[in-house]
Amino acid sequence: MKKFFVILLALILVLSIFSGCNKSAEKVKNEDEIEITNGEITGETEEGKKEVIDEVSLPFKEPMGFYFSSGAGAWATELYLEKDGSFEGGFHDTNMGEIGDENPYGTCYVCNFSGKFEITEKISETAYKMMLSEIKTEKEEGESWIEDGVLYVASTPYGIDGGTEFILYTPETKADSVSEEFLWWWPERFSEEVPETLMHYGIHNVETNDGFFTYE
Repeated sequence: MKKFFVILLALILVLSIFSGCNKSAEKVKNEDEIEITNGEITGETEEGKKEVIDEVSLPFKEPMGFYFSSGAGAWATELYLEKDGSFEGGFHDTNMGEIGDENPYGTCYVCNFSGKFEITEKISETAYKMMLSEIKTEKEEGESWIEDGVLYVASTPYGIDGGTEFILYTPETKADSVSEEFLWWWPERFSEEVPETLMHYGIHNVETNDGFFTYE
């Protein structure tokens, strides 16, 4: 009889351990499981929905300087872009013909700005889609002041305003793969031998077809 109770006790102990393991496994299964592989985060939520967050960053390490200008006239917009999509820059357009008693040396339209592009996806091996998520200007549009005989008027960030969707192209981008309107701002458009690739980083304002390029 004593031997029977020992066997019964051992059987109850085994069943308890097995039941505890099942509950532990069930608990782990019900909790959110997150896995990180090559910069991509995947997970299973409690509702059973799979999440995928692809962390995309721009293909350079140091801030990159871009310029939007026709090469003629006294206007240009400079933009300094960070790897994470944040940027700052300035626009200026000088008109020596707009003078007055207080501004005998002309009028200059200016805009200092900063903001952020959200890098939404890598759309090809040489192109990244960006959405304008934030932009701030140093002064309100229309604000004016006189300095050293020049009338300064606060303007908008020319080349960026009017657009929300942008594409960054790498120097390896084929020139015939982008729009002709965008290429109008391309530094190589007047070259004797037009290269097959852009040779520069470029930012395309999709809505306005304005183009910023590096000059390195």
